[in-house]
Amino acid sequence: MLLRCLLAAMLAATLATAQRPIGGMGGDETSTMGGRPARGGQNSAGNDRGAGGMTRRPSRAEQIADRLKLNKDQKADLQTVLSAAREEALPVMQELLKGRNLMAQAMVAGKSQEAIDPLLKTYVALSAELSAIETRAFAKLCARLKPNQLARAGQAFDLMASMFEQPDMGRGRGGR
Repeated sequence: MLLRCLLAAMLAATLATAQRPIGGMGGDETSTMGGRPARGGQNSAGNDRGAGGMTRRPSRAEQIADRLKLNKDQKADLQTVLSAAREEALPVMQELLKGRNLMAQAMVAGKSQEAIDPLLKTYVALSAELSAIETRAFAKLCARLKPNQLARAGQAFDLMASMFEQPDMGRGRGGR
């Protein structure tokens, strides 16, 4: 009987720790650049570990730094560039969210396509503006790269796509 109780307790503890969020899965993707992991510290191999011993997913900024093999000063520059771009993108993201809500309300209300078209046109323009902000940020980063790093810039550009969109802007990211 005691053995069954111990096994049940171990199973419950295992399931409880498996339910914790993994560090680095949400929040600001430009945070923890080159710093300590969000949770869990490091394992004996020196790898970042999340809660429950799972490996923490690197942020996009960390992935960009890894792909371009940035040095410490360049990582700091990357953080500066991304922070400035995020500040510039914030009002655009807010307008995108507002526009998406207005379009959804118009569709639910059964408005005509002629009534929805101006909302869609505004939404597309804002989306293009957000892409331009991302592209300008990447260009600023590329201006700071060495020639051998610049050759790998194309590999990192895909990480900039939608980098500043908030997770709650509707991408089916359940629970993040």
